[in-house]
Order: sequence, then C-alpha cells, then structure tokens
Amino acid sequence: MESLYNILQTLKSDLETDLPALLVAAGLVDFNRYVLGPSKNPEETALCLYHDEGQFDDENNDLNLFIQLQLYEKDYEDSLKYIDVVKEYMKVYDPANLGFTILKKLIDDSFPLDENQTTFVFFEVKYNEQLDSCD
Repeated sequence: MESLYNILQTLKSDLETDLPALLVAAGLVDFNRYVLGPSKNPEETALCLYHDEGQFDDENNDLNLFIQLQLYEKDYEDSLKYIDVVKEYMKVYDPANLGFTILKKLIDDSFPLDENQTTFVFFEVKYNEQLDSCD
C-alpha cells in the first residue's frame, strides 16, 4: 500500500490536472489553489484534501478522505455547480490510481456562511480494497 502522503499527493495532482477544464466547461472559475490540509488564505477559492481515517483488517483496507471546497465570493447557486463537477469527477476517478479497487462512498454537504461571501462544501470519500489471504 502506498503511503498516505503519496496517496494524497497523487489525488491532488490528478485534481489539479483534470478539474480546470471541467470547471471551465461548466462556466466556473478554477480554484486558486489545490492544497493538502486547510487553505491559509480565507479570501481564496481553494480545494483542500484531508485524511479522515483508515481502517485495515483481515478482509478490507479502507481509506476515508475529505475534500473541502472553499468557495470565496461564490453564492450557494454557484456552489451547486462546483458540487456537480467535483462529484462527477470523483465518481469516474479510477481508485486504482490510489491503490484501491472501489469507491465505496461519496457524500457531499455544503455550508453557505454568508450570501455572496464564502460557501464551504465537504465531500467524504471512502475507498476500499478487498484483501485476500495473501495480503
């Protein structure tokens, strides 16, 4: 299994490469930054990746990740478009890129803090790898 750092770096790199064109096609602006952990600037539009938890037993290897969209000066209606783009991308993203076999769960939630200021969107992503007796 890849290290947690390498898994997050791979996903971050893939998102940075693939999302800009998808966002533009949807009439949206790309993120100012793609970052591991929180954005250090509250006045930017950022995609942030976090490790939630991992679980390993004799049958499964699970990894939960959070993707946070910090949508500065984006209203709730625009945030729905960002949700659509990122959700569709994650649904077709190949888990094998990260060393897993299936996307087991994809949940989204949004929190508009103030009209026309910042909306936060959170995705919980769970990847799974079924283990056999050789693993």
